[in-house]
Amino acid sequence: MVIKGVRPSPFSENTPEQYEEIVEQAWDHDHNKRPKIDYLLEQLEKIKAEVELHQNKSAISSPTSPTSPTSIKKYKFNDLGNVPSSSSSQLLPVERIISELHNKGKYDEAFAQFEQLAQNDDPLALYYTGLYLYEGTYGSIKRDVIRALQFFLRSAKHGKAQSKYKYAYACLTGPYYSFEEGINYLKMAMKDNDPDALYMASQIYLNGEHGYPIDNAKHQKYLKDAAKNGSTIAQKDLAILCM
Repeated sequence: MVIKGVRPSPFSENTPEQYEEIVEQAWDHDHNKRPKIDYLLEQLEKIKAEVELHQNKSAISSPTSPTSPTSIKKYKFNDLGNVPSSSSSQLLPVERIISELHNKGKYDEAFAQFEQLAQNDDPLALYYTGLYLYEGTYGSIKRDVIRALQFFLRSAKHGKAQSKYKYAYACLTGPYYSFEEGINYLKMAMKDNDPDALYMASQIYLNGEHGYPIDNAKHQKYLKDAAKNGSTIAQKDLAILCM
C-alpha cells in the first residue's frame, strides 16, 4: 500500500500527535528515511507511558472518580509489566523459577519474578518476560508485542541466542515487519547455532522467502545444522527426506 503511494485515512482527533508523527515517518516513500524498529518501539513505549500517566492523573483529579488517589497504582515509565512483582527477598534464581513455577503452570507467579529479575537485565529473565508477553497465553498475562520485542532486544544485546531468534522472527513475520533488523538478528542467532534460527534459515531457502532465492543445498545444510543442535522439527524433516 505504501509503495503504491496510498496512505491511511486521517487520524481521529483523539490520536496522540507523537503517534501521528512516527506513523508518517514509517510510511515515508523513501524507505531509507523510515525509522528502524528499535526506534519505533522506544517511541511507542514513551507514548504509551505518557497516555497512561495522563489517564492516571485524570482519574486522581476527577471529582466523580470512585477510586481514591491512594488506591491508584502509579506506574513509572520504566515499569516492565502489568503483574505485581514479588519482593526481592522472595526472588528465586531464574532456573528455579522455570522448574518450580513455569514448568508447573504457575505462570502468574513465574512472570512476577521473571519481571523483577529482568529489571536487573538478567538475560534469561528478559527472555522469559518477553516470551510471556509475546505469546499472551501464559496465565493472565496479556499479549503485548511491543513490550515483548523490547525484552527480546535487551536480552539479545546481552548475547542470549534465543532472544536474537525471537526478535528476528517477530521482525520478519510481523506485525512490525522490519526486514533489515530481522535478517541481521537472524544471522546473529545462526552464528550462535540457535536451532530455531537455523531451521528458519532452512525454510527461507526452501521456499525462497524474504527476497532470497530457493537454494536446496543451503536448505539442507541449515536443516542438518538445526537438527544437530537439537531442533526436533528439523530432525523430523530430515527423517522424511531420508525415507
